[in-house]
Parts: sequence; structure tokens; C-alpha cells
Amino acid sequence: SQGDGSYESPLLHPGTYHVLVQHSEYQSLTDTITVPPKKTSVAFDAVLSPGEQLRLTVRDKNARPLADARVWLDRRREGESSEETQFLGLTDDKGLLESRRESNGPGGFVQHWVRVNLPGYREVRRPVESSELVVNLASSPCIDGIGVDETQGLPQPVRRVRLEMET
Repeated sequence: SQGDGSYESPLLHPGTYHVLVQHSEYQSLTDTITVPPKKTSVAFDAVLSPGEQLRLTVRDKNARPLADARVWLDRRREGESSEETQFLGLTDDKGLLESRRESNGPGGFVQHWVRVNLPGYREVRRPVESSELVVNLASSPCIDGIGVDETQGLPQPVRRVRLEMET
């Protein structure tokens, strides 16, 4: 972004976009914007909130940093059974992600968990008990792919995948 916080993405086509706004001093914000037909830009104001620091390091079982691990924050409000999930971002080359989470307070969240996954590793969900966490991921066989239309060769949404292992 620019020094005044503005950002402009060139060449947007009409459609729906998911926006992730991140700043190390504030909580991440996700939202959806729609660019209508015959327009190439849309005004979008992001109001970021301060919060408690969260510093997460993701490593493999040999303590090597894991880059590009996807990190979510799961949280539950006091007195509610349902959870909210917020995407925090990806770890950097050092396996590090710094973010902010909502502070616990009156009516605030009372339980927080981080959920971390990376293809080729088993997903981990851990409670957030301090501002610094280290998560070690165990390797795991992984099948990752997309559905492709046989005649056109174009990606297609897949409704169901079934994997059977011979024993």
C-alpha cells in the first residue's frame, strides 16, 4: 500500500473478489468486494482494529522452518457453542507469521485456537495460551489436485473425492 494506506489493483475484471488486509500492528481483516460490469475499480475502506500480538513459528519435526503454511484463528465467544474462523495468512521463509487477535474482554472471545496446515503435513490445531507459539507439523502423505473437464481441459469444481487404499 501507499504511505497513506491506499492501495490500487490494476486491471480488475468484473466479478467478486475476496480481500485480505494485513498489518503487523492490527488484526487482519477479510471481506468481499464486487466489481460491477463496465467498471474497473471499486472504493473499499478497511477499518483495522488493534489487538493482542500473536507470533507463530511453524516447523517440521526436525525444527526446520516451514514456509507458506496456512494459518487460521478459530475462536468462540463466551456462552456460544459455534466458532468463528479467520484466515491470518501464510508463514514466511522463516516459518514465521505475526498477527493480532481480538483481546479478551467483556463479551469478548474466551477461547482461541490456531489451526495450521501445509500440503504434505498433518493439520494441527492448538489453543492460544500466550502471545508466542511454536507449532511442529508431522509429515503426512498428501494428495493435492484439481478436477479437470476431460473434453475442454478446464478446471471444474469437484463435489466429492474418494480415496481407497489397498491393504
